Amino acid sequence: MKKSIKLLLVILFIFPCQIIAQHTDLPKNPKPGICYERNFNLNEKYQWKEIDCDKAKKQDKVLTEDVKIKAEKYSNKIKKYQTELQNAGYKVNVNGELDKITIASHHKYLKEKEKYFEGQITYEIEYAPYNNDFSAERIKALIGSRMVLTFKKGNYKKEYFSPDGELLQERFLILKDKKSYQRTSTSDTIYWIDITKYASKTAFAVLKDSMFLNHPCTIVETESIVTIDGFNREPQKVGGIFKYAKDLSINPKWYKNYKEGSFNNIVKSAPGIAIQSINKGVYWEQTITMISITRRKVLKSELNIDLKDVPLKKL
Repeated sequence: MKKSIKLLLVILFIFPCQIIAQHTDLPKNPKPGICYERNFNLNEKYQWKEIDCDKAKKQDKVLTEDVKIKAEKYSNKIKKYQTELQNAGYKVNVNGELDKITIASHHKYLKEKEKYFEGQITYEIEYAPYNNDFSAERIKALIGSRMVLTFKKGNYKKEYFSPDGELLQERFLILKDKKSYQRTSTSDTIYWIDITKYASKTAFAVLKDSMFLNHPCTIVETESIVTIDGFNREPQKVGGIFKYAKDLSINPKWYKNYKEGSFNNIVKSAPGIAIQSINKGVYWEQTITMISITRRKVLKSELNIDLKDVPLKKL
């Protein structure tokens, strides 16, 4: 969908008669003898602006077939956007019209997008092995010493890099698929999990709020039971402590179906981006800490993962 959708609707206020383009919404306090153009931009508040009446009259005289086709395309784009609003939880009708409910929902949606974090965060990763079978430097070379999170509307890409800058693995969360994907630099296979399933039993507790890296944080402690092949599939207890930044907020509604790890419930208590994660695993403790943050618009293409003609395997 193009970022800007413009439709010229002319309103001529000529006393004593009025020629009004039929629509459910009109300019506030229109001036007699003034023409208006309605601008609808997906990234801006809906508004009318004054335009040259002579230009508007010329465009209004001939309703060509081309104009009709453009009007139909415009209506279809509005329908597509109304569907997007519905998916975001707004009660709008998919009718292809910029009615008052659609406009009001659009304005609320803009505020919501401004409110929630979008951008990129870089983290450093440290490891504390429980025994001498593993070394921290070796783990960094195999799993990663730096992670880059690219985040937009709940979807994300996590890129893990070795100390020398080699990309080791990528993880994608695609909410519309209800799946999390993982691929490594050494394999063509893409692994995935169904986020709507409880693969592990997770309990959590919300601890006392605190400041961390100058961000107000909600602290959450988790405990999960997992099964691992190296332990003859005997249940193992793992845990974590997560610092979720309140000023890097996210929408809990995005994760209503994310039941793996009870994240759909955790995010209700801590609706923010984790700026530090301490994962107490089976073999080592991993600490992921934010070192830089960039707020910016993220392109959808940045979060795409190509699933065509590649082997897929469920974890």
